Amino acid sequence: MKSTQTTLPFGQRSQLYWDLLLGESFELLRRIYQIEPDVYKDNIKKLTEVLKLDKFIHTPVRHLSLGQRMCGDLAAAMLVGSPRNIKRSTPSIRTGFMMCFSCSVVSFIAY
Repeated sequence: MKSTQTTLPFGQRSQLYWDLLLGESFELLRRIYQIEPDVYKDNIKKLTEVLKLDKFIHTPVRHLSLGQRMCGDLAAAMLVGSPRNIKRSTPSIRTGFMMCFSCSVVSFIAY
């Protein structure tokens, strides 16, 4: 799968599945987009470390806070395409990230 250069997570349409655990949503996306297992494991390890997903990766998406869902959506976008650039669709996405994870997201974007 060829890597895209830019991702644009939209606040009104999540890639996460409401009734699944966050980690199960990632696994489902891996299967839908046919991401190689080794690439997936490497990417999820990096994303978990930088975005601190380990604190809530085993939580159903419907129970996540706005900031946690935004980080989950960012991680999902990064898993699918491994883009170089991240754009945001609305200021509310930035607000959602910054509510709980300002240091993590800043270090992630710098990563």
